[in-house]
Amino acid sequence: MVAMKGGGAIDLGRCGLSLIWAVLGYAKCADQPSGDGYTILRLERGLLFAVADGSGSGKAAAHAAELCLATLARSEGQMDQDFSACHDRLKGGRGAALALLALNAATGEITWASVGDVEGVVLRKTDGGQTVYAALTQIGGTLGSIFNGIAPQTCLLAPGDLIVLTTDGVLRDCARKIATPASAEAAAEEILRRFRRPNDDSLALVIEVRARQ
Repeated sequence: MVAMKGGGAIDLGRCGLSLIWAVLGYAKCADQPSGDGYTILRLERGLLFAVADGSGSGKAAAHAAELCLATLARSEGQMDQDFSACHDRLKGGRGAALALLALNAATGEITWASVGDVEGVVLRKTDGGQTVYAALTQIGGTLGSIFNGIAPQTCLLAPGDLIVLTTDGVLRDCARKIATPASAEAAAEEILRRFRRPNDDSLALVIEVRARQ
């Protein structure tokens, strides 16, 4: 069953870019909440996108993801501190994987990092279709039990880029196989239709980068 579906538009203004985003998620069981979740927060320097995947499935996994995302609501824009705060909040309970993407609204640069199995890529248009311009480095671990730090990376966005974040309920490397050109909504729907694992919760958050009109 569809656990969540949403989307919207964000005008970054200062860097000449705008964003169209879409999210789609499915729960493993129709009578249970999904353990995968997301949030989008406005910070002083721009935006923070987060995808959390609570360990396992069902209510306990959903609660872990919700705790993670609620903790991020107090973010001060320091990514290492955000991960540490989520790790501390989840200790003694169900753990979670987490990916964070911070976007600087003045420069159009993103900084992102992941602990656990949340995959991310930036797809860039080429004459022949699209290519993977940047891939998120995933550090092994589970927030709440095993946290060995993060390996943040940065890259500069350009109009036409497509950012894809997926939980482990989606087959690996799926973003490389989606049709082009694809809008954020179409890409999220195609990813979940073609690459969702039916035995796990799944979520895709897709961000389409456009030139500001």
